[in-house]
Amino acid sequence: MNKPKRLLVAGLVLAASVATLYPPIYQSVAFAEEKHTAVNSFANNYIKERVAAFKQNGKDIQSIFKTHMPQQNYSEIARLAQNMATWADQIPTHFPAGSQSKGARPAIWETPQDFRKLAMAHGRAARALVTAAHGTDSVAVQQAARRLGGTCKACHETYRNKK
Repeated sequence: MNKPKRLLVAGLVLAASVATLYPPIYQSVAFAEEKHTAVNSFANNYIKERVAAFKQNGKDIQSIFKTHMPQQNYSEIARLAQNMATWADQIPTHFPAGSQSKGARPAIWETPQDFRKLAMAHGRAARALVTAAHGTDSVAVQQAARRLGGTCKACHETYRNKK
């Protein structure tokens, strides 16, 4: 076989090889894009849920200090503190890998045990406020509420980006 024919045959073999490889390459790219979209959707759901829960948590603590403590509405303080305790137990599960957001510092995923400890401290403080509110001692309620607010601040200082 002369040189031009060998080059033609080699070119055809190469073209056939590329043609048979193209669909799997295209499919893997499409799969990667689909997986990326699914991961983003998964992360976005966690981000939306945790942002809403943290906003509610902030409203609840403000309501405790500004409305319910001055009125000595201990049953409402206990109810709101219980909601905060329930959320505190869920906080670590709402930060899975890949759910980074502008309000969350990377340290959450870099030091997850410390982050979990602060969430647990928030839960303990919220439950302590529930207990104090059931006792109706205004001084004990004020002290427990301040400790609860301190757990919010401790976590924000390390793990929250100011917007």
